[in-house]
Amino acid sequence: MEALPRYRGGDVPAHLKTLAQLRELGQRPPDPEQPDGVLEVALFDSRTAVALEPVPTLARRHSERLHASQWAANVLEDPNALVLDVECTDLHGRVIEIAVVGMAGEVLLDTLIDPDGEPIAPAAAEVHGITEDVLSAQVLPRFGDLIDELRELLSGKRIVGWNVNYDQKCLTAEANRLLPHYSTAGQIAWVQAQWEDAMLHHAAWAGEWDEQRGDWRRHPLHGGHRALGDCVTVIQLLQEMAVNPDPQPLAPSQASSEETSNGRKVGGWSDEEDSALHQFTTAGVATDEMARSLGRSEKAVKFRLHKLGLGPFPMDEVPAPGQRKPKSPPAYTFAELRKVHPNSHKRWTEEEEQRLAARHSEGASIAELVQEFGRNEGAIRSRLGLYQPSTPEPPPF
Repeated sequence: MEALPRYRGGDVPAHLKTLAQLRELGQRPPDPEQPDGVLEVALFDSRTAVALEPVPTLARRHSERLHASQWAANVLEDPNALVLDVECTDLHGRVIEIAVVGMAGEVLLDTLIDPDGEPIAPAAAEVHGITEDVLSAQVLPRFGDLIDELRELLSGKRIVGWNVNYDQKCLTAEANRLLPHYSTAGQIAWVQAQWEDAMLHHAAWAGEWDEQRGDWRRHPLHGGHRALGDCVTVIQLLQEMAVNPDPQPLAPSQASSEETSNGRKVGGWSDEEDSALHQFTTAGVATDEMARSLGRSEKAVKFRLHKLGLGPFPMDEVPAPGQRKPKSPPAYTFAELRKVHPNSHKRWTEEEEQRLAARHSEGASIAELVQEFGRNEGAIRSRLGLYQPSTPEPPPF
């Protein structure tokens, strides 16, 4: 028998569905014993699992939102803080774009990267819009060309990102590929820095409880899925969090009859609601009708049906080919960002570095150098070595 193609989460072609997804579409496979592919999923040991946390009280919601708001304000005021984002060839692939932005909005780094011939997965290209044609249309630096500049820029810094653990792992893998004997089993830290996840703090600030995870619901970042755009969006969200410690007051989540501002109920399910779900299921009522009747979201109804043994585990709907929603345009353009600092996206040349050192030794001010070199203040200071890392440098590769 020919080996089945194996897929990770973001790589699955739109026409391949799980049994649960087919049932949602009112379909079934001709032969359930003959799949057309295999989806790799993470498995966890139930023997070491911990109990889900109870739905938080109103007091806890307010306390954690306030803490998240204070964290955001602290980050924005920290001169040592930076926002970073990367885009990759696929979920576990090579880095093809990186951006680093200061909290005042100064672009310290924004560049595409040559992935050494690694193909870009179609699913990834559909998300961030970076294709192999885009990369091949210009001469790009490899990661090895940038690592010294990156280490200089990031060492001793407070690095903030959306799901920043992913960015950190991708960059660490790239750095480890430069070692004489690359191995994913022997990852070593390549830069000494403090990494903080804005997504988790934002989840607490938004204050929506995910009963399935037993934690605050995590939200996607709508930054256009390009590195610079995502950095800018993170800063905008931090600003919103900082000035609004209580974005949407919610009723006590343990009270099943309480409602949110949109009229939907939140929190636990009553015996009467569970009984109604049983009756609806027996009568063949659609889940959207159940939701309207009970004043709940359809997603909440699907999860409750699954918990009661009345329905499959809810899966996010995968749009059929040609039915995907068009991407919303980013709230900025590269042209606008580069009107002020036209060279901020370009790599430093040896001639520029020599000229910068000479002008600095002549006593030129930072403002003069910003104007002369077409780069922002952060990039000028970083290149001059005025940012001193607070921790020792790791051994060179």
